[in-house]
Amino acid sequence: MSNDKTHSLKTSILLAALNEEHLNKVQKCCSSLNVDVSASDSGHEALKMAIESSFDLVIIAADMPGMDGYEVASLLRRRKKTQSIPIIFLLSENDKKQKMFKGYEYGPVDYMFYPVDESILASKIKIFIEMQKHKKVNYLETVGELRVVKAELKARNKALSNLANQDALTHLYNRRQFEVELARILRECKRYNKQFALLFCDIDNFKIVNDTLGHDAGDQLLKQISQVFLNNVRQTDIVARLGGDEFGIILNYIDNYREAGNVAKHLLNALSDPLVVSGINQSPTFSIGVACFPFAGQDVTTIMRSADIAMYRAKSMGKNQSQFYNKSLQKEYGSRLEIESNLKFAIEKNEFYLNFQPIYNLKKLEIFGFEALLRWRSENLGDMNPDQFIAIAEESGDIHAIGQWVLSESFKVLKDWQSKDFKGVKLAVNISGKQIQFGDFYNKLMMQASEHGISLKDLVLEVSESVLMKNKPKLVELLQKITGHGVKFLIDDFGTGYSSLVDLRNLPVCALKIDNAFVGSLGESSDGGALVKAIIAMARNLGIQTIAEGVETKEQCLFLKNEGCRFGQGYHLGKPMSRVEACRLLASGKYKGCA
Repeated sequence: MSNDKTHSLKTSILLAALNEEHLNKVQKCCSSLNVDVSASDSGHEALKMAIESSFDLVIIAADMPGMDGYEVASLLRRRKKTQSIPIIFLLSENDKKQKMFKGYEYGPVDYMFYPVDESILASKIKIFIEMQKHKKVNYLETVGELRVVKAELKARNKALSNLANQDALTHLYNRRQFEVELARILRECKRYNKQFALLFCDIDNFKIVNDTLGHDAGDQLLKQISQVFLNNVRQTDIVARLGGDEFGIILNYIDNYREAGNVAKHLLNALSDPLVVSGINQSPTFSIGVACFPFAGQDVTTIMRSADIAMYRAKSMGKNQSQFYNKSLQKEYGSRLEIESNLKFAIEKNEFYLNFQPIYNLKKLEIFGFEALLRWRSENLGDMNPDQFIAIAEESGDIHAIGQWVLSESFKVLKDWQSKDFKGVKLAVNISGKQIQFGDFYNKLMMQASEHGISLKDLVLEVSESVLMKNKPKLVELLQKITGHGVKFLIDDFGTGYSSLVDLRNLPVCALKIDNAFVGSLGESSDGGALVKAIIAMARNLGIQTIAEGVETKEQCLFLKNEGCRFGQGYHLGKPMSRVEACRLLASGKYKGCA
């Protein structure tokens, strides 16, 4: 179908449409624009008309029968006569954007979607008429510019895709892409009845590296660790940095769970070799949680949670190891989450309180002081033993607020005692390793003492032996700074942290607290008595006092007294009591001795 026309000053348009409806719509919107429209219903005929005649604009459907609109546009661009004719492609609503961008390869200036909006098409034709009149557009230049823009957009999209899927520091997959890959592998394993394993790997105490060497050193360490992971898994496995110091590894298509366990052990061995960071050898340790499909879950969220639970189990078991997920861990993890969520609000809900257990001078049968014992009566969980929540508070970071609360309450008690006739009575307060290692512990301690207006000479801080042995250089300096204000330090749980005589000689401590496990063995075996005797003798030779905890019987009390242990505490001497009861005991002058 074609219409002959005689060229005049009117703008001439070639329309290659699919049907009469499209033709009528275009002709209708052109009727008031002083333009001539020539129409065709096939690509071959439209090309022939464009070559034989002169048109100012071509409007062509992309999906023409025989020869489609893109082929027509491509051939028009190859001929000098027709290479600068602007083109508008007509696309169906179902066409994807990729199809639209394909048209730019042939230099179209614009496009429209079916069904054609007559007012929009009229507006576009007016613009072309105006451009043709004033010759303000060089269409070949426009086509070239569009191609350059397309290439730039393609490069930018690729870069943006990398940013969206990769960790900027290590260039491993990030958490988002890791979850996409995990979902893909999960689908494949379900379809083909295969197994895979998910490993969550967390660097133990990574914060120390950042705090001591700086974040640049921490970044160097993370990059080196990522390379160790890549070097020690298969090419078909997937490694990602999930955030911070946590990595994820998918072991694709494994035969059984033992294979995953062997890989975890192999990784721990590979990571045990020192890494040089800022010229300093670093030997970080790792906690690895292993979750195997299908045992650990049937969806991405569940499997990731299972690996996370197993990783926390590895940390709670002493770190630098791997642990498998199992159903008993799920129950333990649920309990842990419940405790952690309730801890967040325990202080503001006034659920914490202190009990005070007396410490006796075994020789003089006098009260030396009290140990402040933290207790938690949760509105939702009931009475909670410190063994149930302290470790969780340390891992969650809540221990800092809790520790400050304990000090504040202890200082209130000390102020009360110091304002009465109990000025010589000591108050021992347990300090968490996390509390004293991180944060501005010294300044906070001094500030609280000043706010409460107390003398620190009656304060005794208890630090566990294991904490002191792990952080000797830094802690010795801090302890010496604090003892300069009259504070006394004692080593808690002595005998469990493997300290040496050299360590004890260099630490500014006034006493060793003999762990109740050793005291409890007195009378049960000769070895128990020998160990306690050795600790008392060693402390005496170093000029350090000893305090026995867990004294439960009269026989234990007498043994300790006869061997020269100066102080003791336990149920035989006095049970933990409230602040009011402790004051009443001090005021009465009455106490339970060893006789």
